[in-house]
Amino acid sequence: MRNPYLLLGVGLLLAGIPFALVAYFLLDSVQLTALGLAMAILGAVSFALGQALPAISPEVALVLLEAGWKNIASLVEELGIRTQAIYLPSLLSGGSPQAIIPLQVNPSLHGISRNLPRRLIVKYGPGAEDMGILVSTPGSVAIRLGDGKLGPQAIEMQAALSAALVGALDVADSITVEAEEKSVRVRIARPRLDSNGGLVVETLGTYLASIVACFVAEALNQPVRITDEHEEGKEHVVELEVLLADI
Repeated sequence: MRNPYLLLGVGLLLAGIPFALVAYFLLDSVQLTALGLAMAILGAVSFALGQALPAISPEVALVLLEAGWKNIASLVEELGIRTQAIYLPSLLSGGSPQAIIPLQVNPSLHGISRNLPRRLIVKYGPGAEDMGILVSTPGSVAIRLGDGKLGPQAIEMQAALSAALVGALDVADSITVEAEEKSVRVRIARPRLDSNGGLVVETLGTYLASIVACFVAEALNQPVRITDEHEEGKEHVVELEVLLADI
């Protein structure tokens, strides 16, 4: 076992429980018994922490996110795309939440109600002009770092985003989610992930907004679009529009 928390937990449990039994039954010492029980409790807590650690470190996760984002940014800037991306849940994008970048300026959203093919350029609607680029985003990876309990309620989305951004990646102090029928507002307190620049921001939003959009789309099982990002004091606020699809 390479996990230090697991090693420490097992060691304290194996030492604390026998120590407490010997102190209680043989030495008749309340103080030493309490010490042994304290060791066992600390061991149990450490073991639980070890089980909760993500499979990869936050540093490695951030490197992977940044590398993938740079590739997307290069593609967007090379093609000169300026249309806003639509973030799709896994129910529509075939296995994992992704973003589709329409190639027309005012895309028709009717018809995004089926699994799209796993290709770079896809046809997402009934019209001949309904073509777009389907890409994975930082959120497509970050969503695996959450607690896996995504749900449509604001408190459920807040818990999942907190588990990923605050717990696993440690890029924010806290997350607050405010949800209405067709809009979601996410407040990210003290973000510690640098904002990216270029045309890709106009299309996909910043790193944090992209991650938030993926989580919200997956939680609601509906396409969403980033409508605004701004700063309010020490909070980064992401506004999203829910694009109700016929799923």
